[in-house]
Amino acid sequence: MCIYGYRYWTLGALHRLFGQFDIALNHYQKALATFRNTNDILNMGRMLNCIGGLHGSQGNVDCRKWFCMEAIRTVWQLQHEIAAIPALANVAMVYHHQDCHRLAIKLLKQVSERCQTMGDLLNEAITLIYMGQVYAASHQYLFAIACHQASLEILQNSLALKHREEAVCLTVLNLCYAARLYQMTYHSEAAEQNYRQAMYLLEKIELNEGHYLLLNRPSKVSRSA
Repeated sequence: MCIYGYRYWTLGALHRLFGQFDIALNHYQKALATFRNTNDILNMGRMLNCIGGLHGSQGNVDCRKWFCMEAIRTVWQLQHEIAAIPALANVAMVYHHQDCHRLAIKLLKQVSERCQTMGDLLNEAITLIYMGQVYAASHQYLFAIACHQASLEILQNSLALKHREEAVCLTVLNLCYAARLYQMTYHSEAAEQNYRQAMYLLEKIELNEGHYLLLNRPSKVSRSA
């Protein structure tokens, strides 16, 4: 597992959140290349989904379909491994990109429960991030915030030693996704508090680009991220 892949993933997600799609795509591609070089098939699938979703948000349906199919192929590659369980979340996100939010949530809940049973806390936290994104896309903002808070709790309480840097990157994502939701539901003080925490963590892992991106974030946040 390569921390640089998680760093690029984080930067890509932040740039997408603030509507800078070309820069987001560049970071997602770097993350994909990093995970491919380390043969991290599970995270390759995640990045293929991110790239597909990004193209879809820009109206490029053909690219979205291609990248989502490639993401599903990574699930087939893992079908006889333990990682096959969290990889099913990639299938759920393909449903999400096709606006089949109910199917996506149903599958993500199953994956989250299985990860919890197996004690796979990192992948449980990531699955909860996905659930938050899907709930947000279907305008169920309170459920979305609850998912991000649950993911944060896992990351902060259970992963501090084993996957410290990965946990920090994913914590930043949760904080920023939740902050966006707080902005959309007119809880500006909670949003600002989340952004401040995220900036502190980005400085801690020396992701200066992400820190300055948050510091100079636009006043209005895209709902399509």
